[in-house]
Amino acid sequence: MNRRILFASAFAAAGFAPIAAAGGETTNTITTVVVEATRLESGKMETPQFVETISKAELRESGARDIMDALERNSSVFVRHIGGGNPAMTQVSMRGYGETSIGRVLVKADGEVLNNFDMSGSDFSRFPLSSVERIEVLHGPQTVMHGGNASAGMINIITEKPGYDEEGFVEFRGGSRETFGSSIGLKGGDEEEMVSYYANGAWDHSEGWRDSSGYDLYRLNGGVRKDFDGGSFIKLSSFFSDSEYDLPGPLTFAEWKSDRRDADPDYSFYNYRQTSYGLNLSAKGVIDDENEIKFETTLSHRRDRFRAYQRTAGYLQNSPFDNYALSITPQYINTASLWEFNNEFTVGGTLRWDVRKGYNSYTYPTYVWKQKEDQSRWTMGAFMRDELFLTDSFSVFGGARLERLMTNSESLRNPSRNDNLSAFETGVNYRPYDDAKIFAKFARFYRTPFIDEVSYTSGNIVSPERGWSMDIGGDVEFLDGFSAGGAVYISETKNEIYYDPFKFDNFNLPGRTRREGIDLRFAWEREKMAQIALSYGFVNARVVNGDYDNKDVCAVPGHQAALNAKWYLMDELFVRAGCRYTSEQYTISDLKNEYRKLKGYVLFSLGLEYEFPFEPFKGLVLAFDIDNLFDRDYCDYATYGANFYPAAGRSFNITLRWTF
Repeated sequence: MNRRILFASAFAAAGFAPIAAAGGETTNTITTVVVEATRLESGKMETPQFVETISKAELRESGARDIMDALERNSSVFVRHIGGGNPAMTQVSMRGYGETSIGRVLVKADGEVLNNFDMSGSDFSRFPLSSVERIEVLHGPQTVMHGGNASAGMINIITEKPGYDEEGFVEFRGGSRETFGSSIGLKGGDEEEMVSYYANGAWDHSEGWRDSSGYDLYRLNGGVRKDFDGGSFIKLSSFFSDSEYDLPGPLTFAEWKSDRRDADPDYSFYNYRQTSYGLNLSAKGVIDDENEIKFETTLSHRRDRFRAYQRTAGYLQNSPFDNYALSITPQYINTASLWEFNNEFTVGGTLRWDVRKGYNSYTYPTYVWKQKEDQSRWTMGAFMRDELFLTDSFSVFGGARLERLMTNSESLRNPSRNDNLSAFETGVNYRPYDDAKIFAKFARFYRTPFIDEVSYTSGNIVSPERGWSMDIGGDVEFLDGFSAGGAVYISETKNEIYYDPFKFDNFNLPGRTRREGIDLRFAWEREKMAQIALSYGFVNARVVNGDYDNKDVCAVPGHQAALNAKWYLMDELFVRAGCRYTSEQYTISDLKNEYRKLKGYVLFSLGLEYEFPFEPFKGLVLAFDIDNLFDRDYCDYATYGANFYPAAGRSFNITLRWTF
């Protein structure tokens, strides 16, 4: 399947949520925690990286319908909309990466990796938003600790909540274009037995904002965890997801301007279905005050099927694929003092096996063409990281990762490729007081290609990307309710992988790409009075030598900003408003910058939320929201200036949610 179709059907992955904290570490408060990779679940100020945190209150009170919507409203992450409102067809981008940005942003849920190994995005829609405690966005490379999916940054979804108290939610939603949905969740446990559990599920249906863009999404997640004295635990969780949706396809510029709700006129049907399920087992063993081990393994299977009938060429396409993944990740953590200084040392490994089996079949009036595509990859790696605290407020850190990839693609002339990859990082983190930090970090990173991101023209498997990045930034919380943070960065990447629309093929870009930018966040909140938050990202992403010297990187807006505010009319009633700005960008695969640019746009949202304060309705919330308030006609995804995917216009949503 070529990249255009795969991007049009971007979706999927795995991940779910362990519930209670370790019995020996249970507390009554929930603090901001960044699940990075050190022994401790480091606080925001202890993490030498710019971190945007979206709290549970911000998630529930933002008017967002799902996790991707919450990221778009509350962070500087760029979100692309391909399916005209379908949450399963959205993509994330960070740090100025374009068409394959989904392969450069690591997505984790309570420690479990959600990224797919093929050209499809992580399934953010699998978790009901009401089940999420918070979301953390780590800007910049995380390759040393997490491997080749994290060269631009990391999105960390946390559903874990300390304690064994039972709680749950039920939610119903309805809105424009026959869009309906519901979700339910329950978590709790037995404190004496130190056993906790969780279960949640969701269903969403819509006729779609564009014609032929309807969808049905079904998701189930569940797990159980056993804690032991001292902080050890073992947990088992599983998931099931079934999604089916029509793909409206692209329009020409004239067709878009004539009727932005229309579907691709060349296709009589354009359909995608995905079914996935899996198991995750993880454990932590606390040996003593200075030593602990961690272990995690995930096994999953995903079945994809793409079908289309193209009128002009007169062919029927059928592309079924099965994707299998097994990963094992052990870690050892030591916190013994070194030369009388506090020290945290982590060493670990990665063993992963990925398999993709299937075929592309094209049935024409006079003949049938079929191409089998069996692909596999073994990944073996090891990493280490050390942070030495020279004082209570000043630390230096460094780390390295070595990885070997053994990839096989049976349909190519040269079907096998082995790569030895390395990454390292070093830097300093200074915390002048508890609520402030200043950091500097240098990192060398790599990006592992998708398993189906190969070159049929050359008959070769494409090379991994390699690069470096330098970040300087900080965070501070001050006065009463104010917070601010950000980072300035510069990075370079070589062997960057692009898609050539004229050859219908992938290749490594000759030359290097350079990115210079800044990420910022500012927020203020006064409880039961008002709140305002601003996220902003700027990037100048250009090719600096080679065939496309001095050309802008495709599908990268230079500016991205989100401004959100809410005002309490009374303790139980507030109004929210949001504004999102995205600047102009070149379309995907327009390497020479020759085609029509996508224009910048500003979108507004408005909402009203009321929480019933009295029995028997206590915990019941009623909300009404309008997105794209002024019905802006815009497009944030297009290929080589010819194929446009209009995004949704004005839409409304009514939510009824009860938490108990």
